[in-house]
Amino acid sequence: MTAFVNQVYEPVYVNFVFSFIGLLVSSWGISYLLKFTYGKVSMEILSFYIVLAMHIQFALSLTMFFQPSFQELIYSYIEVGDTSLNSIEATNGFRLHGVGANFFILGVINAAIILLMTAVVKQSHCKSLKIFYALSIPYFLLVGMMMARTTLLTVPFSLFCYFYGVKNIFRYVLIVTMKFLLIVGIVFLLCYGPIMSFVEENEELLRFGFEHFYNFFEGNGFSSESTSQLADMLVLPDNFSTWLIGDARITSGDGVNYYMYTDIGYSRALFYFGMLGLMAFFGAYLSMVILSSRKCKSYTVLYFCMFFLFALLFYKGMCELMFLFCLFAFVDKDFSVKKTY
Repeated sequence: MTAFVNQVYEPVYVNFVFSFIGLLVSSWGISYLLKFTYGKVSMEILSFYIVLAMHIQFALSLTMFFQPSFQELIYSYIEVGDTSLNSIEATNGFRLHGVGANFFILGVINAAIILLMTAVVKQSHCKSLKIFYALSIPYFLLVGMMMARTTLLTVPFSLFCYFYGVKNIFRYVLIVTMKFLLIVGIVFLLCYGPIMSFVEENEELLRFGFEHFYNFFEGNGFSSESTSQLADMLVLPDNFSTWLIGDARITSGDGVNYYMYTDIGYSRALFYFGMLGLMAFFGAYLSMVILSSRKCKSYTVLYFCMFFLFALLFYKGMCELMFLFCLFAFVDKDFSVKKTY
């Protein structure tokens, strides 16, 4: 409707309906293969393959950073676009890059996967999987922040997801904290040499990933250059028509800048399809959350935490996590874990 009224057609989110259908079909296919192989589609099995894929992503990212020739080889086979390629070249040497997803989008995915692992650690009875995820979570968080500092936003949501509904929460938090510090201390002592060597040789990379902490300890507040610019980039429509149905524009027309020169997700969405489109967009996500929570009630907190995490990250930039919500919708109801504390 907005394209027809404004006589402008940029099919970025017009194609959302078709991609949504494609994701549903793909998710059904994946669930069918899992059920054929394991006889069930549990959150433990599904999350394992998602986490395994992310480990491959992280391995490729680290290899590309330390072996630039490998990065050139990868990007010679993968089309990333001139704009993205220029951004990659501009950040070589102090930022990790991904394969398929990159920059902010990769940070959104990292944050969601860490939240997913946290929920499975809480709910699962499989000790080997819990240990694997418990080791993967700090690894994903630390390395993920060197890809995109957006990853850090998963921490409060993951903590809430893990401790929600726990009885004797203060005692439980104390026990978990002590165990975590013990593990971190042991790992640090065992790997002290390599860790210190890595820190000395990759100061630029660490300063980028942990800029918030560097600024905090240097007396500049817990912020980064990019987050400090967010408030200044917030632009809102100045007429009723744009508020309602948008201007059907994503780019400014020069092929480089965004429409209205803002990177804020909600601003871009409003200028693209207005409040009606924004409500329909988030309504689709919320419907998947409700559907998934009805099938697998023990992971309801995860679904809603991930939805609100997504809504928060959407302020930073336009992003999508529908592929995860579609996969969650095919988890078998009979295999939701019921765990009490």
